Amino acid sequence: MDTAAWYLYRKASIISFDEEVIIALGITCKKISGYAKGYGHNLGEIITFSQDTDNAWNAVRLEGVWRFIETTWGAGYVDKNQEFIKKFNNFYFLTSPENFIYDHFPYFNSNIEESKQWQLLEKPITIEEYAKKIKPSKEARQYGVKFSHPYVIIDNSPCTIIVESSAHPFQNCWFDFYNDKGSKCTDAAIMLCADSKECKTTVRPQSRGKYTLCLHATIKDENTTLAEYIIYCGTAESNWKPYPNNDGFYGPKLSFTERGFESFCVNPSYTCKDGKFHLRLKTTSTPEVLVQLHDAENVDHKENLIVEQNDTSINIRSRLLNKGYYKLELFSKVDKKYTLAYTVLILNTCESDWTPFPKNTGHYGPKQDFTNRGFESSGIKPFYECKDGNFCLFLKTTSIPEVLVQLHDAENVDHKENLIVEQNDTSINIRIRLLNKGYYKLELFSKVDDTYTLAYTVLILNTCESDWTPFPKNSGHYGPHQDFTNRGFESSCIKPFYECKDGNFCLFLKTTSTPKILVHLHDAENVDHKENLLVEQNDTSINIRSRLLNKGYYKLELLSKVDDTYTFANTVLILNTCESDWTPFPKHYGHYGPMQDFTNRGFESSGIKPFYECKDGNFRLFFKDNVNS
Repeated sequence: MDTAAWYLYRKASIISFDEEVIIALGITCKKISGYAKGYGHNLGEIITFSQDTDNAWNAVRLEGVWRFIETTWGAGYVDKNQEFIKKFNNFYFLTSPENFIYDHFPYFNSNIEESKQWQLLEKPITIEEYAKKIKPSKEARQYGVKFSHPYVIIDNSPCTIIVESSAHPFQNCWFDFYNDKGSKCTDAAIMLCADSKECKTTVRPQSRGKYTLCLHATIKDENTTLAEYIIYCGTAESNWKPYPNNDGFYGPKLSFTERGFESFCVNPSYTCKDGKFHLRLKTTSTPEVLVQLHDAENVDHKENLIVEQNDTSINIRSRLLNKGYYKLELFSKVDKKYTLAYTVLILNTCESDWTPFPKNTGHYGPKQDFTNRGFESSGIKPFYECKDGNFCLFLKTTSIPEVLVQLHDAENVDHKENLIVEQNDTSINIRIRLLNKGYYKLELFSKVDDTYTLAYTVLILNTCESDWTPFPKNSGHYGPHQDFTNRGFESSCIKPFYECKDGNFCLFLKTTSTPKILVHLHDAENVDHKENLLVEQNDTSINIRSRLLNKGYYKLELLSKVDDTYTFANTVLILNTCESDWTPFPKHYGHYGPMQDFTNRGFESSGIKPFYECKDGNFRLFFKDNVNS
């Protein structure tokens, strides 16, 4: 900029100068009068040459190039109270003809042809076209924002207006949509932004009439109204469905990737044809998230929404029962506060009979401290599908965490009778019998600082009705207790679950001492089957035999005496898969085998067994005694 231009710029910022001042500076200048879309101009107003001109401005030639100067508009603006606010803006200092023509049309000396050349355009426009043109804000023109619809009046509905800003990204976008009575019609318009360079606004008025659309954006930390449109709706849609209440845009926020999300394949809207919606987001960290789902009536559908999360992704599943539009909002935690990260518009085109998800305020999957609690995370998933009602979850452990497990269906009914937990030194096995189709929520709690807190939540979909009988009632887990070996038992080959195919069950336990024991056997109805149970014991082992007459699950409990009290040492789950005609054992409340003082009574213990099988009805038992030998 040369000296004269710089002086002109400085003067323009403090005074409204006239043509003589500019000429005195040695600058070629032309004073122009005409029509301006300034204060008092009505959107879509017809402008003709029969009207008086209402403004004047200057054209100057600097360094061989003509530019416009509008000193009044550059010095400030008129606010809503009709007061002039002084605020210098250099947009109207040396403005290009392409930007100036949106709100200034030259007409002087009643000469159209002479006036036309002072548009300074290669292809001048008519006054009719000038009147029809939109008036983008000075910020929109300054930053090179492009509009798909160049005219202020749009005479068709529905319609989609696309706004692009390739040089300077949109930091935020929003809109206002009014009917001719000035009432907001947020349910008849949406704004979609797949990225920060483009936004698409679609309007679908419910009824015929005149509407006003105002598009707003934040560019370079400055809020501005990009442009305004008048939209005429001549014919309303016959099967019109309202949009959810949202005057902002659908799509990821500008800070989306900074919050730990990947933006690849992220869309602002999706169409769902069967009521089953699934959104998978890849993550570069493990953001703390909240998700909300609302329909067009602003009804909360949290019962139809689940969130599954692991170290590399977030899965959002929703069941949309009715046709129509839904709004899904993803919030992530930033500086201890959950703020909006991503908004999704979902159109469900089909009625659905999907049952709701179980109630769950958090996400499905392992908690962040899962491995610190003694669990391995390999192969862990937040969602499983079960096709036969027989579900098994196997978890490897690096220690022996104390756990509790709960199971609820979508109606929040507790299914503890259909749940068992098997645990040993290296793993936990959770078995479930799901009788009905639908979704179930499994929660695993582990003990931290004397309190059981949530470690892992699993969503299970059972797709088939099942005739599985329930498990026996058991408030603890199956398997040996932590002090099992301290009580005189060996832990090798000990399992929490056994399957029996012929009703003939035998459990052999090696011992390092001779513990005093009691054994109980109950079925799933909690019926005591002591008549079908016998215990054989000697100095080095315990053999437990049971006859299981009916199919189903049985619970075997081994108690041993510690400090004069019998407490649980081992719990076993037995599945008998076949009906049996075994006759019950004789009634006997102790164990089979020699008593502990057997040798003190004068008998030798070598060759002594607690159980014998006789094949011909001829049984003989020979004892050696150490008194008369």
